[in-house]
Amino acid sequence: MADKDRLGESWTLTTVSIEVETGDVDPEVVTQRLGLTPTGVWRPDAGIQSIKSEIGAYWLLECDDRTTRVFSEQLDEILKAAERVSSKLSELQDEGFAVALVIRGYADHDSQLLISASNMMRISRLGIPLVMQPSLSDR
Repeated sequence: MADKDRLGESWTLTTVSIEVETGDVDPEVVTQRLGLTPTGVWRPDAGIQSIKSEIGAYWLLECDDRTTRVFSEQLDEILKAAERVSSKLSELQDEGFAVALVIRGYADHDSQLLISASNMMRISRLGIPLVMQPSLSDR
């Protein structure tokens, strides 16, 4: 197989999350509305400067390697949670909250991340943006 035809390695140390940017609304409101316990919240009054400072508060439900190192299992875990509250996620979007399914991981320049057709259908049915955030290495 020629080098240009070589399949890249898969992303590593992936995380899959549902993220809701809440602006100046306390993330606890999202917790109450969705009925899900977040894995993380951030409030501007926490006194920590970060890129999140520009967007205000946010709410996060994340699956990472502490739950499973298998990407498809991480995705399934978050999709199951999101599917249970999909109408509530839509309501939040309609009210102006930024809601997204976010996939992060480390990747080389020729890396790939396989998402099955059935999972792409599940993502599509949620009606929220899919954001892919690879962390590229120049090593």
